[in-house]
Amino acid sequence: MNLLRARAPLIALLVAVVVSVPSLWSGIFVDDYFHGIKIERLSPLLDDDLFSFATGNPEETNKLILDGPYPWWTWPNVRFQFFRPLSSWLAKAEHHVFGRSDVPKHVHSILWFLALVVVVNQLYRRALEPKGQERAGLWAPATTATSVAMLLFALDDVHWMPMMWIANRNALISAVPVLIGVLLHVRSREDGWAPGRWFALPFVAIGLAGGESALGAVSYLLAYEAFAARDSWVQRAKALAPLAVLGLGYIVLYKAAHAGAKGSGIYIDPIGEPGAFLLAAPGRMLALAGAQLLGSSSDLWLISVASRPALVAFGVLAVALCFWLMKTAVWPQLDDDARRKTRWLVGGMALSLVPVSATFPLNRLLLLPSVGGAAIVALILTHVSWKSGGARYAAGLLFFANVVIAPVMWAGSYYVGGFMARGQITSALETPLTDAQLSKRVVIFNVPDPALALYPSLVRLWYAKPVSKRWFQFSMAPFPHRLARTAENTVELEVVNGRMMQTVFEQLLRSETLPLPIGFTSKLNGATVTVIALDDELPSKLRIDFENLSSDEWTWVQWKDQKFQSLTMPAVGETIDLPLEPGLVPIQ
Repeated sequence: MNLLRARAPLIALLVAVVVSVPSLWSGIFVDDYFHGIKIERLSPLLDDDLFSFATGNPEETNKLILDGPYPWWTWPNVRFQFFRPLSSWLAKAEHHVFGRSDVPKHVHSILWFLALVVVVNQLYRRALEPKGQERAGLWAPATTATSVAMLLFALDDVHWMPMMWIANRNALISAVPVLIGVLLHVRSREDGWAPGRWFALPFVAIGLAGGESALGAVSYLLAYEAFAARDSWVQRAKALAPLAVLGLGYIVLYKAAHAGAKGSGIYIDPIGEPGAFLLAAPGRMLALAGAQLLGSSSDLWLISVASRPALVAFGVLAVALCFWLMKTAVWPQLDDDARRKTRWLVGGMALSLVPVSATFPLNRLLLLPSVGGAAIVALILTHVSWKSGGARYAAGLLFFANVVIAPVMWAGSYYVGGFMARGQITSALETPLTDAQLSKRVVIFNVPDPALALYPSLVRLWYAKPVSKRWFQFSMAPFPHRLARTAENTVELEVVNGRMMQTVFEQLLRSETLPLPIGFTSKLNGATVTVIALDDELPSKLRIDFENLSSDEWTWVQWKDQKFQSLTMPAVGETIDLPLEPGLVPIQ
C-alpha cells in the first residue's frame, strides 16, 4: 500500500497503458467505415459531416430509403446529427496524414486516454486530498483513497470503447479539455486565483466543440457550485455567470447547425422533447449507475428488451448499497472539508448521468460518470472496516466488481470488438455470392442486426468492391420469419411468434411513437411495402409488391451459417421459413 501511495499517479498511468495497448491491433469497424467513406467522398449520397446520420430533410432521407440502405420504415423527417466540429476536424486531419493506416489513429486515441487519466488524477487530488495537500505536484505521493481512486479510474473497463473505437474518440476529445476547465474553475474558487474563472472558459468551449458528452464534465463544475462552494448563493451564481453565457452561445450554435435528434427511438432531444426525456431518463440513469458501481453491463439494454427491468433493479441495488456504505462507513470518518468535497464528486456523478440518458444505456457512455464513480468506490474501500460486520461483504462485492472483474471485462471487450470487426469484413467480402450478384438489386428479407443490415455495402465500398445498386432489408425483428409468394410479383413476409419495431435498432430511424398502422405504404425503387397485420399495434406482417420479381436485376439473399448466401424464392402459392440466425450483435 505504501508503494501505491508513493507512486499512485505513475502506477495509474502504467495501468492505462497496459489496458489500452491491445487496441493497436483492433482495426476498424461500424462507423469507422462510415467516417472514412465520408472523408474520401466515395459516395455521392453522403456529405462530409462525419457525425450527421439523418438531417431531418425528407428529400435527403428519401434518397437513402428509395435505394437503401435505410429501411422502408424510416421516418422521412428523422434527424440525428451531432455538433462535434473539433472531433470531425481531427479525424479528417489524421486521415490526411496517415491515410487508411489505422494503427497511428489508435495511437492518437490512446494518447487522449492517457491525457484523461492524468487530468482525472489531478482532479482527485483536488477532491480527495486533505486540506493543504490538494496542490501537490503531478507525481507527488497521495493518500490511500486518492491512490485507489486513480487506480480504479485507469482500470475501469467502461473506457474501452471510447479508447478503442476510433469513431467514438470524440468522447475523449470532449472530456479532457472540459475537465481541465473544471480544475481551473475549482482552483479559482478554492485558492482565490481569479484568472482561473476566465482561463476555464476556453477549455470548456474546446470540449463542447469536441462533442455533446462534454456536458457530463460540465456537470462536475455545476456540482461543485451546488454542493462544495463555501460562499453565498449569490456569489455562486456570479461564479457561474460566464459559463451560463458560454452555454447560451453553445445552444445557439447547436441549433444553428441543425444538430440534435428528432423522431428517433434511440436519441431523445431533452430540449425539443422534454416530456419523453423525463419519462425515459430515470430508468436509463439507474441502469447506468448499476453498471458503473457494481459492474453490470448496461449494454444488455440494447440487445435484450427483457433485461431492462433487471438492469433498473440492479441500479437501485447499487445506489442503495453505496448510499448505505457511504453513510455508515465513510461519512463518520470524514471531516467537514472532506465531506464538502465528497458531495461535489457524488453530485457530479449523478448530474453527469443526465445528459447521457438522452440515448439508450451503454457502458461507453460512462466515461465521465466514472470519474465520480471511481472516487465513491475508492472512499468505501479505504474507509470500511474489513474485520467484522455486514459492510465488509458489501464492500467486497464492490472490490470484486471494480478490481477483479474489470481486467476480465477489458479482455472480453477486446474480443467482442475484434469479433465485430472481423465479422463485418467477413460478411461483406467472404461470401459465396459473386461480385456480379452483389452489384444488382440486393434484397434481404430478414437480417438479424444493423451491423449486417446497414454496413455491408459501406464495407464493400471501402475495399473497392462492386456495390449493389439497391440494398433493401425488410425486417430486423429478432424472430423467425415466413415468406409466402402470393402472386407473380407479390410476397408476404410474416414475423413468426413476434413483431417488428420493438428493439432499439429497429427504432433508430423511427420512434415507436410514430405508428405504422395497417395500410401504411412505403414506396421504394422497384418495390412497394404495405403493412397488412399488427401485433399489439406493431407490424407483424407485410405485403411487398415488386415491379418485376422475376427480373434478373434482383439478387435474393439470406443470412445463413454466418454468411450472406443466395435465397431461392418460392413459387407462386408456396411458402418458405426463414429461421432466426445469430448475427454479430445478439439481439433478443
